[in-house]
Amino acid sequence: MAQCLDYHLHPMHAEREEDGYSLHALNGDKVCRLYGEVLLRTARGMKLDEFNTMWKNSVPKGLITNLNQLNGLVLLDRSSPATVITYFPASELPLDIKSRLETLFDVQEKWTYDEIRPFLDDLADSKNPVSTLLMKHARGFTVDGTKYYSERYSK
Repeated sequence: MAQCLDYHLHPMHAEREEDGYSLHALNGDKVCRLYGEVLLRTARGMKLDEFNTMWKNSVPKGLITNLNQLNGLVLLDRSSPATVITYFPASELPLDIKSRLETLFDVQEKWTYDEIRPFLDDLADSKNPVSTLLMKHARGFTVDGTKYYSERYSK
């Protein structure tokens, strides 16, 4: 229980002298992420507009939702007229970089750096940042000024 509270709350300032307790506030980003994940786990895919409305209405009053809060948890399919959001947690992907990239490129043929980064962050370190992992294991190319990454070798 304490670990859950520590994760979703942050101290506002030092302990109060009179009773030894400290005041805490909700960590808005983490709470919004939790609510978004709960909504998405039960759906196979939702129109982004519908999801955003449901998500905004479900979080505690005063918290502001933002898709960046769901980095590494979702895929956005922009191929249809209405963008679809799907639950796709990085924590369920293979731990091996080659297998992970293979899985990611099976799901989506090409990715921008900002799209793929959240799914590789946990495999990166100071010696091998995400950009290095992509240089070693993916093929980079530019279309209309936007850099994309795809499989290094076609099947």
